[in-house]
Amino acid sequence: MTSALLANAILSGDVSSSTEISELLGYPLLKDGKITLEQLSNHTSGMMRMPGNFLFAQMKDPDNPYIHYDEAALKTWLTEYMTTDLKHDGSNYSNLGVALLAHGLTKKYNKPYEDLLQEQIFQKLGMKNSTTKLEKVKERLIKGQDAKGQTSKNWEFDVLEGAGAVLSTISDMEKFTRAVMSQKNEALELQRKPTFKVNDNLEIGMGWHIFNANDGNTLYWHNGGTNGYTSSFIIDVERQLAFVILSNLSAFHANMGNIDVLTFDFMKTLKNQ
Repeated sequence: MTSALLANAILSGDVSSSTEISELLGYPLLKDGKITLEQLSNHTSGMMRMPGNFLFAQMKDPDNPYIHYDEAALKTWLTEYMTTDLKHDGSNYSNLGVALLAHGLTKKYNKPYEDLLQEQIFQKLGMKNSTTKLEKVKERLIKGQDAKGQTSKNWEFDVLEGAGAVLSTISDMEKFTRAVMSQKNEALELQRKPTFKVNDNLEIGMGWHIFNANDGNTLYWHNGGTNGYTSSFIIDVERQLAFVILSNLSAFHANMGNIDVLTFDFMKTLKNQ
């Protein structure tokens, strides 16, 4: 969804895929690092999965660390300590990169991430139960489970919200899925275009992992996970098939990979019917 915001910004002419994140932030990265919005979106920036100074937030509250990592901490990392793989020529997933993209867009539009999502995605698609604000849905939220199956504390987010703060429902995700598959939403269609080739079977779009299946079909996939929840989302636009799993299985559970396995297996079942 963060990359969908980027696609909207590109189509509106407010930014381009080659716009550097430092331009949106208003300050240079360490050693004048050059990182574009596209690189943040397709995970080719070479950035670490998480900022190195995030450890302090984890030490302060291991059960809810993201709420303790703020804009000042992020700026400190980007301007004083940031490290990237300078020889990087591949795509390595970075939560930091996605969060930084979202943060840059909030600076560009001078609006909170929640407002951007509501205005550009949720309200337009009728996703009335989707939000980044835990307090809005806390009374209706299924309790998450930690790696041991015990009720977990919900993660709350500050500046890294673009990497995992969205709370939603299956009915709302159905609306989002239909919009992606309709091929009438210009931003969501732009988002599906490959921007980096990993190998013959896998490409990366603006947020999407794009699998070129052996049967000639293209599958768009993404997953997500927090201490209390795991999700997986796959779409076959050509055949108008999709499958979404939202679960309260912890991303740190030993068997969390089964959620992704189920997603792909169910898609195979749908395609074979």
